[in-house]
Amino acid sequence: MHQETQQGQVQTIQQQAISFDVYQLVDAYRLGTLIKEYKNNTGSKMVLGIVYILSGIICILIGLLLLLVVISSGLISLLFAAIPLVLTGLAFFLNYGRSLVRRARRNRGAGVYLCTDGLLYTKESGVDAIRWDQIAEIWQTFTEISYYGRKYYMLRQFLLRRPDGTVLVLDAVFRSFKEIGAAVEQQVVSRFLPGVLAAYHAGNTVSFGPISVHVQGVNVSVNNGQKMLTWDELDRVKIAEGIISIKKKGSLLAMTTVPMAQVPNVCLFAALVNAVTNGQKLQLTH
Repeated sequence: MHQETQQGQVQTIQQQAISFDVYQLVDAYRLGTLIKEYKNNTGSKMVLGIVYILSGIICILIGLLLLLVVISSGLISLLFAAIPLVLTGLAFFLNYGRSLVRRARRNRGAGVYLCTDGLLYTKESGVDAIRWDQIAEIWQTFTEISYYGRKYYMLRQFLLRRPDGTVLVLDAVFRSFKEIGAAVEQQVVSRFLPGVLAAYHAGNTVSFGPISVHVQGVNVSVNNGQKMLTWDELDRVKIAEGIISIKKKGSLLAMTTVPMAQVPNVCLFAALVNAVTNGQKLQLTH
């Protein structure tokens, strides 16, 4: 009993020492008050990655087995069943599985600490921190998956770029990962939207990579030139599943689509469109 009490005391002291170190880091980086801790789930990501890799191998084996059946029986129609299985195994299960394993290994022991004035990121390889007023751009990266000619995008990272070009990378290995990203975006919007709106109302063009917003409407740079819609012509800006879709009134299809990975500060773009159109032309799906 006495030994168990001592072990409990040692564990409590260790927990307090870790918490004290975190508070020291928060103070050293001038991040304000610690609000919330986000722990990693690299263990489950590692297991999931291995499961995907094994699933990919199984798909490939099944595909190869079907190929052997086709060769031996002459049933060419089965060839069209074998090829998609092989391609799916290679393109999705194996690639995505390896991506999960790499991210899990890279973020072992990682923790994110949300503060009033910034964010602290700790992991085995070191510590990084960024204040909200140091964020020049937020980028989102996605894992692109092609399946039967259609592309799907799975959120992989938030990249917080400073004015000097250095980047704090947040991998999708944390519990409530999207909640972390939403909290960062909320801070960026609250701090920078007033300036963006002031520039817009002053007649300046506000650029978000290939998309720009001005008093006439929205302009998009595409491979074959420029596409522009006035505010009256614009039916809807939809932001969902890794894609920004801009639709013209009277059209069944989007005028143009842009991958979110190509657009910096998507949160600011959405907030600007929402403010200019009084919330009437923005469709946002998390």
